[in-house]
Amino acid sequence: MHELPLKEAEDIPDELSLEDQLKLKLDIEEVWQAFDVLDEKYRTPTLMHFIGGYKAKEISLLLGIPLRTTETRIRRSKAIIKQELIELVEQSAQDIKLGEDFVGKVKARIKNALQVRLVSNLPEAQNYYQEVLGFTVDDWGHVERDGVGFLLQQAQGPDDVRPNNKPAKSSYPQDWPGPPTSWDTCAYSDYDGVQSLYEEFLSRGAVIAYTPQIEDIGDRKWKEFAVKDLDGYVIVFGGGK
Repeated sequence: MHELPLKEAEDIPDELSLEDQLKLKLDIEEVWQAFDVLDEKYRTPTLMHFIGGYKAKEISLLLGIPLRTTETRIRRSKAIIKQELIELVEQSAQDIKLGEDFVGKVKARIKNALQVRLVSNLPEAQNYYQEVLGFTVDDWGHVERDGVGFLLQQAQGPDDVRPNNKPAKSSYPQDWPGPPTSWDTCAYSDYDGVQSLYEEFLSRGAVIAYTPQIEDIGDRKWKEFAVKDLDGYVIVFGGGK
């Protein structure tokens, strides 16, 4: 096994990113150890993708599973492996006394964040986010698309499903009356992208909370629309030019 001498670790230049520092401190055994934490259904497509070089579509055909499922498993595996590697490096850093500064940077990383949503019927909600809104969905309730993500969880009762109420009017910046409906999530695109998303969701049968609206904001124009999920949570999509 190749180990990084302590002096080399001390000489790592400060301008290296944390990711580059992680690469310098990992050996092949640690990488395989990270893969070992994956369940078989996640390990196989992930190894095929990263080690074998197969594309998600090819893996889907070879394993006989839907493409969306393949993409979701690979993405979730990446997140799990990354966390496992960070923990291994943190431990290695402690073992060879790389110093509190490096360990602190590893600990301080936030990998991802998902908003938790309690839903009245988890399978139906998962299906809506996947088939209608185009999110990738896994068995744990993670639904994600282009940087927007939620962790759907089954509510104990209907009173626990609580979309936001409509906000009060605002005096900033121009006596804004507030949105036409409540908002639970704001997602940003560009001006043309907002229209494309609206047309996509409309064609898929999404519940439209309100249609695209155009507003002048100084020297720019702003376009937005909103969709609802099956429990009334509202996602607004906006973008300017």
